[in-house]
Amino acid sequence: MIETALSKGPGDSLGTRESKDADTERRTAIVSVAKATLFNAPDDANASRAYLVQNDVVTVLKQSPDGWAYVDYVNASGKHLLRWIKAGQISIKP
Repeated sequence: MIETALSKGPGDSLGTRESKDADTERRTAIVSVAKATLFNAPDDANASRAYLVQNDVVTVLKQSPDGWAYVDYVNASGKHLLRWIKAGQISIKP
C-alpha cells in the first residue's frame, strides 16, 4: 500500500489531480461590477468577508448551472484565493 502511494506522481493520491477536462474549462475572466462579494460555497448564505473589485482578473475553474463560478484570484503577494462568485459579476475574456 505504501509503495503504491509512493509510486504515484504528485497529486495522484486522494483524488487531488484534476482531470484533463477540468483544465480545458479554465478561462480568464474580469470582475465587471464595482464590488463583488466572494462566497465559501455557491449559496447566498455563505458570503465571506472577501471581495474583489472591478477589473480584478480571475481564473474560472468551474461553473455551476445555477449561476455561480468557482474562481482562483492571485493577489499581489502571489497567494491564491479560491472562492465562489456570482457568474453575472464576471466577464469571460474571449
